[in-house]
Amino acid sequence: MNGLELLNELKSQCCLIYSDHDKGINPDLALEEICLIVLSFFPGITLDDLKGSRRKREFIVPRQLCIFFVHEANKGTMSLKKIGHWFGGRDHSTVIHSKDAVQDQVDTDKVYCEMFNRVSIALKLSTHDK
Repeated sequence: MNGLELLNELKSQCCLIYSDHDKGINPDLALEEICLIVLSFFPGITLDDLKGSRRKREFIVPRQLCIFFVHEANKGTMSLKKIGHWFGGRDHSTVIHSKDAVQDQVDTDKVYCEMFNRVSIALKLSTHDK
């Protein structure tokens, strides 16, 4: 199996939810609430860690996921600049990079994709409870 075939196989196996991930995320769900739901999958990481400057993987992964889902839930209503500002004064290009990094990981890493799907489901469930 070549690399492209393997990538397509991974996508078909683990990313069934991903293609439909943003449907059902309520745009009224508060930015902080989205982050707290994401952080529930990362014990020991706090909102202050998301806004901090630490660049260790243990902080980057949840930060990028939070940025991704905040952007998805607020398309058209919150600028990249505002999202970046909330996450510790980051630049709009950091928001773009975070979204791209999450997309790349979902497309290429089965374990990451499964975790992404669990977070996505948790966000959908929390918005449907409201």
